Amino acid sequence: MDKLKERSVFANIAVGILYAALGAVIILYPAMTTVVLFRILGVFILIHGIFKIAAYVMRDPYSLLHRFDLALGIFSVTVGFIFIISPMQTLSWLAFIVGGFVLLNGLVTLQTSCDGFRFGLKYWYFSFISALITVLCALFLMFAPARSASFITTFIGISLILSGIEKTVIAIVTIINRKKGSNPKDPIEVDFTDVK
Repeated sequence: MDKLKERSVFANIAVGILYAALGAVIILYPAMTTVVLFRILGVFILIHGIFKIAAYVMRDPYSLLHRFDLALGIFSVTVGFIFIISPMQTLSWLAFIVGGFVLLNGLVTLQTSCDGFRFGLKYWYFSFISALITVLCALFLMFAPARSASFITTFIGISLILSGIEKTVIAIVTIINRKKGSNPKDPIEVDFTDVK
């Protein structure tokens, strides 16, 4: 694995860990003021978006890991700015916006894991299962009937933790497959026989 790809995969693991850490902070400190929570979330999502756009620009064209990064990056930067600039106006939409953000990331990972299955990559099902759990959690967050502030805060934390785990799992699966040589760019070796 060349240095750029290796850094990209490890950066993806770091983003996954940061997602999980942010989710844990939200669960452990639910009394944090809404404006502070929104601004922290906004800064994090904005940085995530910038990372995604940069990863797309520097990506390997055959990489499954960064296939949808441009769209995810633009979406993340937009959501991050909204959270930073007008946190109180987005309060009533908090669960839906965060749920949509987590849902979009989960769906992209779900498709990436299905593509991994089609390419014959090993351990694709780990990323598939983690993405499926993330998608279900995001849908529940978006459409759950109970909407108390403590419920929303806790479930946002859980959603971010699951999203972080999902990102880390897909990066680890990518590392394992690259080390085992499961790369669509690998040349196919054939023997030629002259026919007379």
